[in-house]
Amino acid sequence: MTSRPRVLVLTTTFPTVAGDATPGFVLDLTDAMTDEYEFTVLTPRVPGSVPRSRIGPIEVVRFPYFPRRWEGVADGATLPNLHAEPRRVVEIPSLMTLFMVHAWRLHRALHPDLVHAHWLLPCGMFGAALCEHSGVPLIGTAHGVDVFAWRRQPFTAMRRAVVRRAHAIGVGTEEMYDEIAALGGRPWLAPMGVDVARVRRDVGERNSTKGQFLFVGRLAEKKGAAVLVRALAAVPGATLVVVGDGPDRAMLAALTRELRLDDRVRFLGAQGRVEVARQLREAYALVVPSLVAADGDAEGTSVALSEGVAAGVPVIASRTGGPGERITDRVNGLLVEPDDPQSLAEALRWSLDHPDELTRFAQEAPAALLHGCTVDDTAAAYSEMYRTALADRRSG
Repeated sequence: MTSRPRVLVLTTTFPTVAGDATPGFVLDLTDAMTDEYEFTVLTPRVPGSVPRSRIGPIEVVRFPYFPRRWEGVADGATLPNLHAEPRRVVEIPSLMTLFMVHAWRLHRALHPDLVHAHWLLPCGMFGAALCEHSGVPLIGTAHGVDVFAWRRQPFTAMRRAVVRRAHAIGVGTEEMYDEIAALGGRPWLAPMGVDVARVRRDVGERNSTKGQFLFVGRLAEKKGAAVLVRALAAVPGATLVVVGDGPDRAMLAALTRELRLDDRVRFLGAQGRVEVARQLREAYALVVPSLVAADGDAEGTSVALSEGVAAGVPVIASRTGGPGERITDRVNGLLVEPDDPQSLAEALRWSLDHPDELTRFAQEAPAALLHGCTVDDTAAAYSEMYRTALADRRSG
């Protein structure tokens, strides 16, 4: 019997193994807190996964939600998957139903002291239902799409119900903080952090190639990769490496062919930690061209930006979301107007003409951009949320 409080984590995204191509921010945060808490993670099945496994001390439980040969809406980001393949809407009812069923069963088996739901919708809804029934505290994490998209009923009411039931909602930006507060919740500023020492160890000594720009992220509308490809067409001699996969992959490949950039744009697909580190080592600058998507979805905390800063890579980013809040233009990075290929092209050209300035930005960036954005910072913030939630339960 462990003396550590037991935490049930609900999430739609979680790596199969550490360092694979799945975004690892939920794993990194959970792993950083295992000295103080005992974690069990519930998440949907993905290709190559097994029903039960362990990643270090973390127990991972995965559930099937559709016949395996057709299952896929939860492989990555659910909403962009639906936008890319509307036919996958048929998977949603069973995904929602079976997530709740498995969460209920696991909750009854574990008797957790606390539930932590990543993404207000849908996981926050499941967490709120469990906690309402059992009386255990709920901590939520809002990541962006769950705050800025689905701005209509019944989703607004569902989101409001989650944030009012939760003891605290961790958010990555001031904009998200204000949104949660307006819904009647208790926001707690805690950006998803990165393991700075690990990133620097993986990347090693930088050996950049002039004019080789890098994009790292999911290929979905809000990430702005299409804007970057269009901007690159106006910057002769510049090249682009795209690390990531997603529903916009085919569109971006077609756009690259249309603009006759096949010899200047390389699509590497989703890559694990080792390859991402190699690309950061060689990149002239990391570009984070985020924008507000048609459905209102916007960037929260950009883990890719933080990793680039940790690696010593200069950053060019849009003046929106987390990047817009964290970068000071021409001090620790370059800011451009979102969804504006011309503005971005001008910044790319300027960076090619001013390599010394770009190097100075990279040197200035860590002090400001990594403040509060390391994995230790995030773990400390969530540990405090957990402790206050557990203490309030005991005193209540």
